[in-house]
Amino acid sequence: MSQPIHEHVTGQKAAGDETAPSPSTPEKPGNLPDGNTNADLPGHTDVKTLVANAITRLQGILFENLPRRGLSTGLSELDDMSNGLEPGRVYVIAARPSMGKTSLLLQILGEICIKQEIPSLLFTGDLTIPQVIDRLIFNRAMTPPYYFYDPDYRPTKGDLGRIKKSAQELASSGLVLDDSRNMTIEAIAAKVREERDKRSIGLIVIDHLHSIRSESTPPGTSRKAEMTAVIRSIRDLAQELELPILMSAQLKRRADGRLPRSGDIRESGAIEHEADFIALLHREGPIPHENCCDLLIAKNNNGPLGTIGLLFIADIQRFENGPIFPDAPNVANLTEEEQEMTNAWRDYQNEKDSPLKCHD
Repeated sequence: MSQPIHEHVTGQKAAGDETAPSPSTPEKPGNLPDGNTNADLPGHTDVKTLVANAITRLQGILFENLPRRGLSTGLSELDDMSNGLEPGRVYVIAARPSMGKTSLLLQILGEICIKQEIPSLLFTGDLTIPQVIDRLIFNRAMTPPYYFYDPDYRPTKGDLGRIKKSAQELASSGLVLDDSRNMTIEAIAAKVREERDKRSIGLIVIDHLHSIRSESTPPGTSRKAEMTAVIRSIRDLAQELELPILMSAQLKRRADGRLPRSGDIRESGAIEHEADFIALLHREGPIPHENCCDLLIAKNNNGPLGTIGLLFIADIQRFENGPIFPDAPNVANLTEEEQEMTNAWRDYQNEKDSPLKCHD
């Protein structure tokens, strides 16, 4: 079942629906980077036109302040290495169970859909819609959700204020959710095209890739062959609609004694080939309250390979690598929102009396 987030939270149609653009002429969100022109699409081989378009784009970047990169993930080092989430590209974040890949996906989704106001579409095969809403609200409010299930907990005014603000921002966002079980790539493609005709979708998120089946594969087809058809269809969809698609994936085995690699992804052959960007989330040992982890960039068609150090805050299911922590330098240079989050984090840390430390 799919539902726009505003209707799910408020039970009302979003304001302005009656004057929405005609389905046949969807507008591109103003915050999205420009995609390719028609002459750049497959089938157009006029090299003079293609070169002219490329020069025009470069001039726009250099002299007209057009975006130099795709949609920001909210994690600065990840943006620097990936160049952001760009139209027509497929991004995969893979990990073993309980490593936090769904949390990272939802955090990036919230950053783009809520903060950057880019309408987005989420397909979730594991979490229900209410679970997704709770995670998004509490993640951006910097408040542990389990507090509210503790009969002795009394929320502070700051807690309630941040939760209210986060809920209001989520309710007014352009997020559409689909938690249909037994998803097929054909149903996903149909839903994406349907929503793209209704609104200016700028990002597709799928959690997770290995929950998707294909109706077009004959009975008896191996799962590996079926997954090949699925990932190729996802790649085609991203290029057809000029949208970034961000997905989570599962590792097929524990990489004992070594770091994970892209070959550890279940049915990895076609995924390694078709994805533009593959990152492997890796954490050692049991999951403590606070834990440093690595995001291993195993494939990057648009930049370097390498490792990004992240801090996973298990209580609020959030990853950070920026200067929003109390012991970080240049706190005075933060934006108003970052300062607010910094203060929230300080309050939270002071209450728990747990200093934040991480390896370099």
